[in-house]
Amino acid sequence: MATTKQKSTELFAFKRLILVIGISILCFGLGMRVFLRFNGNRPEYKLFQDDRMHGQIVRSDGTTESFQGHTFSAVHKGDTLTIVIDEPSENPYGIGADLSFFVNSSKVNVFCGDDQIYTQDTALIEKGIMPCNQFYVVSLPPDYAEKSITIEITPVDRASFTSFSAWLSPGGHVSKNLLTGKESAFLLLMAMLVLTGFASILMTVLSILRRKFNPMTLLAYFCFSIILWNIGSQGFLYILSDSIFAGQGEYLALFAACIPLSWYMVIHIQDKVTRTLMKGFAIFFTVFFIYATILNFSPVPASYSTVLMPLHAAILLMMPTYFVSIVRDRAQKRTFSQQIAEYGFRICIGIGMLEFMRFNFVNNFGTSIPFLRSSLGPLAIAELVLTMILSAGYSYASDLMEKVEKEQLRRLAYQDNLTGIPNRSACYVQLDNLVKEKITDYTMLFLDLNFLKKANDTFGHDIGDKMLKLAAEAMTTAFENRGFYGRWGGDEFIACISGDKTKGDEAVEAFRKAVEIINQRETDLPYGLSIAIGRTDSTADAPMEPIEALNAADDRMYLDKKRMKAERVD
Repeated sequence: MATTKQKSTELFAFKRLILVIGISILCFGLGMRVFLRFNGNRPEYKLFQDDRMHGQIVRSDGTTESFQGHTFSAVHKGDTLTIVIDEPSENPYGIGADLSFFVNSSKVNVFCGDDQIYTQDTALIEKGIMPCNQFYVVSLPPDYAEKSITIEITPVDRASFTSFSAWLSPGGHVSKNLLTGKESAFLLLMAMLVLTGFASILMTVLSILRRKFNPMTLLAYFCFSIILWNIGSQGFLYILSDSIFAGQGEYLALFAACIPLSWYMVIHIQDKVTRTLMKGFAIFFTVFFIYATILNFSPVPASYSTVLMPLHAAILLMMPTYFVSIVRDRAQKRTFSQQIAEYGFRICIGIGMLEFMRFNFVNNFGTSIPFLRSSLGPLAIAELVLTMILSAGYSYASDLMEKVEKEQLRRLAYQDNLTGIPNRSACYVQLDNLVKEKITDYTMLFLDLNFLKKANDTFGHDIGDKMLKLAAEAMTTAFENRGFYGRWGGDEFIACISGDKTKGDEAVEAFRKAVEIINQRETDLPYGLSIAIGRTDSTADAPMEPIEALNAADDRMYLDKKRMKAERVD
């Protein structure tokens, strides 16, 4: 059972871990803030308001629908969406202005008045590479303020959307414009991405080195993937790159995130039935990710978004399975760290399911309610990362406490309580090491404290204990870093000096000097410290087994003890 001191050590380690993580995130955030500040002034931008946007939808069956503003009923594959932005009536940026917007898996054409100023290169689409969530930047002509802007959007995949936003910005500054008003979200997401990425790599390396897999590694990979997905869904990947990965990165991360999530559940579910079902989901997500990736980059005209609905369906089926496992596993015992992860994970899944329903409702039916148009993804991610930090931190503190307890038990097993030097068990370990390491050159000493019984009987055990402690002090002074030593039992001690006979001579001389210094210092002792020594030397030419050498040293110690008693005047 953990002592109060051990619990205090655990709490201190946990607080220190949280402090280090907090300082790391703060430093990263400050560094990113400085980078963004000196990377150029933040440009002004102009978001087109609802009163300047209108258009119509031509359905695949030929029917049409008109709308006003930036929201409309869901547009699907086969429909054509035409958005008209009335003339801005002013040109705030001079002749260098860009029109930018996001569109998901669609062909796009842009007109300024009657002139077509942008037509999408369909070469990639014809090769089967879908654009996914693409960020479009269209350079406007100098007279754009005098004309209306028309955007034609034709979905080429199964993706659907119910809103459209576009803005003007100074020419060449669009990537910075993506951060306008979202600097805090970008810094927070990047900090969490770096943190979870570092945690994933560290846990993987430690698992390899220790040859023991830590399930928290899966949770770290899941957090990294889901944060990358959220970064991509907000268009932040286009700040780093304008390649096709910036548009497909969020889908890649979303498909990948399901793999570590499902395998993490498999490891933690105790019920056999639900664990088997969850293992099936884990295998499906793994295979499905490989299939979707091959499909996305193959000549077949399909992409990640093409198979997004089967992924959503699998997730919807997996969630009830997990909640059933929670009910069935309720009787199982959990560590506090596991409880933190479990309850935090439940909350995250609950938020995730709400976001899943909100996302599909908005994209299929549309809504003008601001609350429903706000994503719950960042909240779920922040909660999950916090859960991972707290669970991993407490687990780290618990492991540290366990190590402290094991170290204390080891000390109790191998340390003499009175003198503080190694005990007989520790000496046996060292003697075995001599045999295992095939060491033949050493000097074995057997030592005995004279007159201990007489001191105990005449002056009390306090004096006897002091004499034992002083003998241990002399051994530590003389034999430290020369070999090993310890209390054999009662008034007997042993020491083994590594090296040839010369090393043994030096150690014995150092011990005698240490005893002499103690006797000069401890003038209140009824007896001067007197220790009999028996010595045996083992050499490469005449090797001895450690126990054999110890027994021989013991016999010679008795001869020295008799001599010292005969010479001593009481």
